Amino acid sequence: MEFMLGEIASSVEATVFVRVTDGSWPDGFRGQFAARTSSIGQEKVILLDFGDGNVTVNADGIMKLSRHVVSVDVSGKLKVSFKAWQDGCKVVEGEVVFTPAKAGRSYGTLRFGSCRMEVLVAWSLISREPEPDYLM
Repeated sequence: MEFMLGEIASSVEATVFVRVTDGSWPDGFRGQFAARTSSIGQEKVILLDFGDGNVTVNADGIMKLSRHVVSVDVSGKLKVSFKAWQDGCKVVEGEVVFTPAKAGRSYGTLRFGSCRMEVLVAWSLISREPEPDYLM
């Protein structure tokens, strides 16, 4: 287990979903989906890592990610990316960039071969102050 800490002074919560809208993930390709905020360099949060080439997708085409939620600096960008590789082949990468919002949704598209994926980010505020016990 690796643990890293980075400071984000003012952030929003980004809940990430990836849905296959056309085609399918190419057979035999391993892959990794990740997210990162531009204010913390190249460090990323792995959303899904599949080394066997099998991507779990539900009936609606939504990928079963290991993680969905990341914090994003309000003055930065959220970068959602994928990396794919096959034994003996070069790595293929794709990335979509989002501008943070206090609420609402953002959409982007990733493509890998015939596979077209829609990335949905649902934005929400993170409370600066914890709620008092008497409100719970």
